[in-house]
Amino acid sequence: MAWNLEGTYFETCSCEVVCPCTASLALGADYDRCRVALVFNITNGGDPSTIIEALYNDLLGRPSDPAGKSYWLTHFNVNTIANQFLFSLEGRQVLVESYYTSILHRGFDKSGLDYWTQRLLSGASDEDIIADFLSSDEYFLSH
Repeated sequence: MAWNLEGTYFETCSCEVVCPCTASLALGADYDRCRVALVFNITNGGDPSTIIEALYNDLLGRPSDPAGKSYWLTHFNVNTIANQFLFSLEGRQVLVESYYTSILHRGFDKSGLDYWTQRLLSGASDEDIIADFLSSDEYFLSH
């Protein structure tokens, strides 16, 4: 599927040279190595249905459900949809799952997923959660 997007893009990384997280997609991001921020402001992206499907896949890691896709088609705004997905319960769970995978190198446990997700939903920052993962006994024992 080809994309035809218009808008602006901004990237920043904590690395002093070419960011290894974005220079090679095969390498992937690693919280030990760098932090990267990507910001997109899409002003025109073609077919709303295709964009909504891409947001579901990219931000929530799953295909859209018919009711959700129908809702977002009638309330189409890329920035609103992305924010709703990222800061929803499901979006926060996807984020916490990625911390388990990338920091602890294992899958999540249900009680841990619930605990960290609730902390995010209660106002803890992403950085707070990452710091807690990186300072955990489990992290130190496995590295």
